[in-house]
Amino acid sequence: MEHISKFGIGAVAFLGAVQAALRTYFGLSGAGLLGAAARDQVLALIETPVSNEMLVIIAPFLILGLAGAAATASLAMGRQWGVQATVAVSVATIVYDMYAALTVQSSAVIGLVVPVITITYLAIKRSEALRTAGARA
Repeated sequence: MEHISKFGIGAVAFLGAVQAALRTYFGLSGAGLLGAAARDQVLALIETPVSNEMLVIIAPFLILGLAGAAATASLAMGRQWGVQATVAVSVATIVYDMYAALTVQSSAVIGLVVPVITITYLAIKRSEALRTAGARA
């Protein structure tokens, strides 16, 4: 991970942490764990009614939120597997948000912004590191 700047990693980690926190919040709210008013507010945002909110909305938000928090923390702490975990969660987020945008709510496409930025940044930095290593050889 020495090829990634501290500022860049900080920015990616910050965006990941915000997204993880919001996804976890929406998952907990949708499950009613933060009160009935929060549950009603989150579920009122859904354009297309779904038959199983737990399977379609709550579980994916909680899983992506908690996995995103772990991946972001590992990336920020410079763990060897941090980049791979962050990319894996980003890909899973893209897949889920595309599904949600096509079947539940078109505005779910906004959830693609952070994972696309994250993967793009990490891919560019990896490419730069490989070019630099190749030039030294």
